[in-house]
Amino acid sequence: MTFSLESHRERLKNIKGRKSSEEKEPKAGKYKECASALKTEEKEENARLIFDRQAGRLSHRRFWQTFSPAVIPRHESTAQRLFFAVAYSYCVANNVDISPEVDTGTGQIDFKCAKGFDSKVLVEIKLSTNPRILHGYETQLEIYKKSEDTLRAFYVVIDVGRMGDKDQKLVRIKNEAAKKGQPLSELVFIDGILKPSASKRR
Repeated sequence: MTFSLESHRERLKNIKGRKSSEEKEPKAGKYKECASALKTEEKEENARLIFDRQAGRLSHRRFWQTFSPAVIPRHESTAQRLFFAVAYSYCVANNVDISPEVDTGTGQIDFKCAKGFDSKVLVEIKLSTNPRILHGYETQLEIYKKSEDTLRAFYVVIDVGRMGDKDQKLVRIKNEAAKKGQPLSELVFIDGILKPSASKRR
């Protein structure tokens, strides 16, 4: 999945517009439910922008060197710290609480973004070298979501090599679940592959 800053701004604008409309004409019993849904949608769009910024830094700002085996093979905790560094100031500016390594009672989710109990978004980050990528998406993240009482989560896979067909399998799993009415978490793929310098590209 790819993101653009323009599409993000447009979606965020639409969400805020719908929020203003709901605030002007609150309906008994439905107001809290609608406000919660809109608040969570807005948080998801904020998360998408963070992924977009992180993808740009990895692909175009030489941050891929952080994961290059030619330098030093890195652990997934490096990707988590990079995400937190990109996300923290943005979350502060938008009054979103971001917590790393949250203990769900069934394990630690990489990040939880929240603005109250009823609007939580989880983020799990994996490197393409992880042999348990499919299990992490299909089973691990779903358990975390149940523990945190949320249906919203992003599964971020950073391609640092040895991806094989894992990305295709993940998309297939998501699509097959959606057909059965069991939508899984949103998938995000980020290119972290070593790049030649501009002078050596064709």
